[in-house]
Amino acid sequence: MKKTITFAILFILGINSYAQSFNGKIVDNSNNPLPGATIVASDNPNNGVMSDAEGFFTITLQDSNVVTVSFLGYTTKKVILISSTNVIRLTEDNVALDEVLVTSASREIQKRSEVPGSISTISTKTIEETKAFGIDQLVNQVPGVFMSTSRAASNEQHFMAVRSPISTKALFLYLEDGLQIRPTSVFNHNALLEMNDISYGRVEVLKGPASSIYGSESIGGSFNFITKQPTEKLTGSIGFQTNDIGLSRYELEISDTTSDALGFYIGSHYVHRENGPIEHSNYEKLAFTFKTVYDFSATAKWTTVLDITDYRSDMSGSLSESDYFGGNFESDQTFTERDALAFRLRSTLDKFWNDKNKTSFNFVFRDNKMDQNPSYRIRQFRNIGQLTGFGSGEVNSNQFRSFVGLIQHKLDFNFANSSFIVGATSDFSPQKYVAESTNVIVNPETGRNIDFSINSGDYILNYEADIFNYAGFLQYEISPLELLKITAALRYDGFEYDYDNQAEGIAGVEDAVDTFNNLTPKIGVNLQFFW
Repeated sequence: MKKTITFAILFILGINSYAQSFNGKIVDNSNNPLPGATIVASDNPNNGVMSDAEGFFTITLQDSNVVTVSFLGYTTKKVILISSTNVIRLTEDNVALDEVLVTSASREIQKRSEVPGSISTISTKTIEETKAFGIDQLVNQVPGVFMSTSRAASNEQHFMAVRSPISTKALFLYLEDGLQIRPTSVFNHNALLEMNDISYGRVEVLKGPASSIYGSESIGGSFNFITKQPTEKLTGSIGFQTNDIGLSRYELEISDTTSDALGFYIGSHYVHRENGPIEHSNYEKLAFTFKTVYDFSATAKWTTVLDITDYRSDMSGSLSESDYFGGNFESDQTFTERDALAFRLRSTLDKFWNDKNKTSFNFVFRDNKMDQNPSYRIRQFRNIGQLTGFGSGEVNSNQFRSFVGLIQHKLDFNFANSSFIVGATSDFSPQKYVAESTNVIVNPETGRNIDFSINSGDYILNYEADIFNYAGFLQYEISPLELLKITAALRYDGFEYDYDNQAEGIAGVEDAVDTFNNLTPKIGVNLQFFW
């Protein structure tokens, strides 16, 4: 009997010897604590705890140190706990949080209700249900936004308006995950044709100059396209769309988290159109995105995104009023086109020093080239009002490479829900532009432009320019009252444009180096009213 009792005591002690307490903290991708998150032992669903108001938790485990962490609006995650303090970072579920959280104002996740500006979100669900053939079919669902593609028969070449007249001016900033698609001063009109719309989990449109984090081109508004996160398990999809106006689209997506630390996403689409409603409006586009997210420690995350876009489109030009109302959609153009090849590589290291401090280190490389034989440059010659059979035009090529560095630090304070963001960025983009005149052959009976030849060496412009943008910015936010948010910001911009004319005496202006600088303050107040 004594042996039995002794054995039972030793058995119980043996079980308890495997029990161990683990401490940790649940935070989001911006290091904000998540109170009320559930932490459950993977081998015992009855053993669970919740994080406190600061996101901290303590749980006692026995046979396994694997837990499942979940929080409403975030992706559930399995974690192997370690003996030291565990910082568990949950990624927002785009479907659940699209209407709650935004990143456009500060590159950091924050509640939309706390941003002193007008932000509209195109949710994951909306993107999936729209099944858009192009980005215009998405952004035109945002009130106050109109992306017009009628000029080029909806081939993703566009005008843009955000609570403003339609314009090709550089008033709008196009971003991917908070980083610019093109450098400042390189014409960003038509930049959206370089995007891979299948890769975006959601889109945020900031209307007006509501943020000092970005530069001058965001004065009319900004479009932030947020790429999809790797899925927890292996997923994949293929898609095909077609319509009755000659357009076909093929899609492919693959995503997985190959280990507890590394996940990837691949998304690609190919779109092609022939025999559209307007003559000479064929186009094709191949876009590819490869994204990796590597959590190589509890306090560091490395994200890399590669984008490649190959685009070619006819340029049909405009229809006259009489042709439009008469149902005559023939084109006066037979050879005009636009051809673009865009390459972008972005690498971001997010370092969480503690639960109050986060630094983001960003590097971006761009390599873009766009060749055009543009319809809007063709001029037909007339003699006493009659077409002569001749005209003029141009061919041009614009290419640039960019080397971009950006660092941003966010510090959260313990009082009044306040935070401070400080950062600096530099963008060096050597650019080359060549435009030569062309001779155009015109059918004098129909007015169609039927052929052309290049006047080689007859330069309209031929230059190289080194473009250097640099900026520093800071932003402070505080909520002295629960329903009141005050934002104060300051931004300094410097710009240097080193122009080297390659056709001196023939075209263009003399070589010059121009420098500009600007200091921009900002203050915003956001007060929520309840009736």
